[in-house]
Amino acid sequence: MINILKYWGKLSGIVAVICSISMLSSCTRYDGSYKATTTSTTSSGSNSGTAPTPLPPLYGGGTGTGGTGTGTSGGTINPNIPQAFVQGFAFTDFVGGYINVNDSTNLLGNGSYTTLYAGSNIFKYKMSSTTYTTASYYLRPYSYYSYVIFKSPASVAGETLLWNDITTPATGTAQVRFISLDPLTTATPITFKLTNYLDNVIIPNRTYLDNRTDSNQNYFRTITPGFSNVSFIYRDSTMLSFSQNFESGKKYTVFAGALSYIATSKGTMPINYYQVARHN
Repeated sequence: MINILKYWGKLSGIVAVICSISMLSSCTRYDGSYKATTTSTTSSGSNSGTAPTPLPPLYGGGTGTGGTGTGTSGGTINPNIPQAFVQGFAFTDFVGGYINVNDSTNLLGNGSYTTLYAGSNIFKYKMSSTTYTTASYYLRPYSYYSYVIFKSPASVAGETLLWNDITTPATGTAQVRFISLDPLTTATPITFKLTNYLDNVIIPNRTYLDNRTDSNQNYFRTITPGFSNVSFIYRDSTMLSFSQNFESGKKYTVFAGALSYIATSKGTMPINYYQVARHN
């Protein structure tokens, strides 16, 4: 059984000042809790078609009001038909939401992989009392994905699908990628910065859901395992900075979102939140 993990983000710079002055309710923190699950299956997607071992989902989160949805698998899977495996993440604060595929299977909302048929699949998700239908996604046979729903200042509901390369990182390394869930970055790109005692990784000019138009953004980069400091930078200002333990041999995605926007001398800036998901 996987223990519940809690990590906190720390606002820095101008956001910290504004939060302390204004006492904004949006500065409440999200604890990243989840319910762990276990299973006796161990396949990694071979022709047997059995499900892979569930993986730990949310590995941290901060300064947001999101939460993980819950769901139960529905329908049956024919092991003779090619399958794909999808993690579901709900970075929202709505209770009772779910992610449904083809009106037959609910994704497990705790980050475990749910077994689905490969090929075209229609994803739907419910937030509050509204059900949203996305376009059809094609899932490659015996491939792994993460499906993320979230909310933002621009929309009550957003979503994206990421392909997961689950190849184990080289011994003594970890791997990480970054995804922006903030619509402000459509016009004002975000810079991600990761530093530790060996690495100084700077990733500029990232935009809102750029993983959809640039498949290279779905790939992971290798870093030194252990604690790293991660920062979100807009217009040369650090809007959020937090410490995260990236374990050796593991793969992660850091998601950057916005709770709201504020006016500053440099223009409109976000009050950020973050989520960190683990994929193996």
